[in-house]
Amino acid sequence: MASPIVRYRMVHCMEPYQVLLLILVLVAFLYLVLLVYVFGKMHEFKVRLRDKLQGINLLLYERTDALLRIFELFRENLSALGEPELEYVKALKSVHFEKPKEEEVRRAMETVKAATSYMRYFSQPHPNIKEDPRFLQIVEFLDDLERSFRTLMLQYNADVTAYNYWIQIPTIRWFAYIIGYRKKLPIS
Repeated sequence: MASPIVRYRMVHCMEPYQVLLLILVLVAFLYLVLLVYVFGKMHEFKVRLRDKLQGINLLLYERTDALLRIFELFRENLSALGEPELEYVKALKSVHFEKPKEEEVRRAMETVKAATSYMRYFSQPHPNIKEDPRFLQIVEFLDDLERSFRTLMLQYNADVTAYNYWIQIPTIRWFAYIIGYRKKLPIS
């Protein structure tokens, strides 16, 4: 029969390889918890970015529609549009708003910004257009859309910053890259 001290050591002591194995299991568990948490955050921000991109796309659609109505007012009041105005109308009509992708939204933004600037420039020397109540109403609507667009764009850019933070976590970024999480650029 073994003494109580020997029995205690046989029951309660671990071999060195068992201690190392226990440490490895704990580290692996903690890494797995971190991995699940970070991937949850990455997915959350990816969904938020997609939703905000759809909102931006909708605002761009509304702005395009309003700009086309303004160019129609130009045509009514001036009886004919010049070549530059027709180019802007053609560019606005060529923009597609189905299932927005980041690059398509960026191109649509550039087209809408250019058409808006030109519309404001073109209306300056025409007081009969600037005093038309329909024109004033559409321009006021465009200004409201512009404010909403800027607010949503700031929120989108904040979410891009957070998303890029989560996909760059050391020891996890290569998992994110393999799964398809890529760095996104803010909208300017």
